[in-house]
Amino acid sequence: MLDLETLLSQRRLGSYGKDLQAHLENLKLIGKYTHKIALVEIALRNSLNHLLSAKNTEWINNSTDPRVIQMRTETLKACNATTLSHDSYLSNLFHILRNRCYYWENITKVRE
Repeated sequence: MLDLETLLSQRRLGSYGKDLQAHLENLKLIGKYTHKIALVEIALRNSLNHLLSAKNTEWINNSTDPRVIQMRTETLKACNATTLSHDSYLSNLFHILRNRCYYWENITKVRE
């Protein structure tokens, strides 16, 4: 059986100064706030979609905004697809944004 340090990887632990306890404490902190952030994210996504869909139900597919076009392209690539439903785009667009905005494991990490 492999020890915890091997299972988590030396590289990951190295970013915590090889302090396993610091990594575990960070995971506890992440667990404390992730569900709250997820609820805000869902509410924001649904509110944005509601407002934009009032003008155009296919606002994602019909958008000429370069940022939306870029996110559509990235979403298709990430999903290995050529087309997606509006709801699939919506979910995946916010997933990509969340990954860009939050690096959960870095919340309390101190970089040298």
